[in-house]
Amino acid sequence: MNEKQMMKNPILEPLETNLMNLKWIANRLDILGRELSKIKGNEKEWFGITIQEYMIIQLDCFIETRKNLLENLQNIGKHALDEALKPFWEYLIKFEKPIKELRDSYIAHVQNNDRPFSQHVFEIHDKYQFPYGFDDTIFLGGCVCLYKDYIFKNLPDHVSKTEQKYRSIRPTRLDYDLIPPSKALSFLEPLKVKVAENLKKLNLRY
Repeated sequence: MNEKQMMKNPILEPLETNLMNLKWIANRLDILGRELSKIKGNEKEWFGITIQEYMIIQLDCFIETRKNLLENLQNIGKHALDEALKPFWEYLIKFEKPIKELRDSYIAHVQNNDRPFSQHVFEIHDKYQFPYGFDDTIFLGGCVCLYKDYIFKNLPDHVSKTEQKYRSIRPTRLDYDLIPPSKALSFLEPLKVKVAENLKKLNLRY
């Protein structure tokens, strides 16, 4: 099927949607894992934690995407493929609950709706004995990347069709950039001046 024919039925099928999701998740984890592996010592600890937190979000996305993908594989008679890849996903499933709790309570939602801090983040680690070192997170991300590689390697026709169809429906990127390149900090300065004036009128610190 060529791209012109695909335009007649541009909506991605469930399998195609989950293959694209898996690709994006793995790509993000690969990039983030490479950056996290460069961090040594404490001088960039918060930078590392920030990367690690976004990786946790992606690990949770993988867990949900794999659940959907299992049904898709069953429908095309490829359920055994996922089972063969169990060494890559079993650690993710083992730690599904702490990954979900960390994502929902601390990382993605940041205590929405004034929810109290009922548990400290370390209490979640302890409750599930969840390994949370940088290398632990890099390892889990690597498992996802390898899972994606073998899924794609064993479904080449589905992957090719998915990528062609996605290209055919992707709209042209429009330019909505607010700030010219390399000018972000200079655009903040006049805002700081305005805020200082507002605070000065209220006799507040600025």
